[in-house]
Amino acid sequence: VATSDDPEVTVEAFPGITEVQRSALMTGDSGFDKHARTELRRLIRRARSNQPGIVAVVGERGIGKGAFLENIHEALDGKALLLSCKHGTFEELQFEFCRQLEIEDCSVENVSAALQEKEIGAILIRDIHRLSRPVVDGQGELRKYTDFVESIDHKMLWVISVDCFAWQFMRRVRADQASIHEVVEIPAWSEEHLSLLLDQRNSDAGIDPDFSAVQIPSEHAVTEADTAEQRNKAGIYRMLWTLSGGNPAVALLIWTDCLYYAEEGDKQLLVRLPTQPSTRDLDSAAHNSLLVLRCIAQADVIAEADIVDNLRLLPGAVGSAMHYCASRGWIEQFDGRYRLSMVWFKTITRLLARQNLLAR
Repeated sequence: VATSDDPEVTVEAFPGITEVQRSALMTGDSGFDKHARTELRRLIRRARSNQPGIVAVVGERGIGKGAFLENIHEALDGKALLLSCKHGTFEELQFEFCRQLEIEDCSVENVSAALQEKEIGAILIRDIHRLSRPVVDGQGELRKYTDFVESIDHKMLWVISVDCFAWQFMRRVRADQASIHEVVEIPAWSEEHLSLLLDQRNSDAGIDPDFSAVQIPSEHAVTEADTAEQRNKAGIYRMLWTLSGGNPAVALLIWTDCLYYAEEGDKQLLVRLPTQPSTRDLDSAAHNSLLVLRCIAQADVIAEADIVDNLRLLPGAVGSAMHYCASRGWIEQFDGRYRLSMVWFKTITRLLARQNLLAR
């Protein structure tokens, strides 16, 4: 697999796919219902049979936690609420409860009555870890949520999604105080499931790539297929699976850069070998930069002020490290805070794990 700074790699030499095609490949949830299907069906049955409890769905960013919750929501057909902790405040959750339950006052009594009236069997909350800040006394918003859950007078299933790295931190500081009864870990995708997802997204985007000209490295060659085109396709998909570590969001992102047109105006998409970013600067990064990356990885999304509080470094030192990380494309702004960029996500978390800065 080539790296992006190799002289023979000319990714920009040919026109790539359109933004419409890229969006169709990257967005949506089609194909995600095939992964962790056993756990998905079990939780749907549990909600339908009124078996209450709190279940944490844990996995790394991009693995499909959100789609897992959305599939439960769709299956329960109006008998579930799907909420999100995008901004990391309990007030945001309260607003969503009021909006979806069509009530003005989000008191425990009103919410309990509305849940009973609408016969809600499950509450599904995305990214609950964003209520937990990795600083001293940073669990206030999460405590508001747990107190709220324990006060609701309506027995039902709560399913919350949690980033796997944030989950490790939350458990260390005993932030998971909501008496979680079960943890469902969303595993890395198998090569077979990832291949099915890629085929589904290609179909959704209306593209039929030509694999005939690509030369597959011997270590990724697939010999079971009947034709050279099929072998090349299977080889490319195997490379995407290996590079992404079974993470579908990362695999799809790499896949979009494998597609190109030989010339402007061509209608047939061609396929080139996947590339991965060079790790030269990352391997030699200063310790402060690695600490900043670890802090961001553990929080999923975090404000710069919280990084300063977490690391106990001077603001100038943290700011300098963050500027360096941003200049290399390792981190990006998201809703006024910072997160690891998706193209670097697996590379950075693997490096941090190798250096014992991040548990796997």
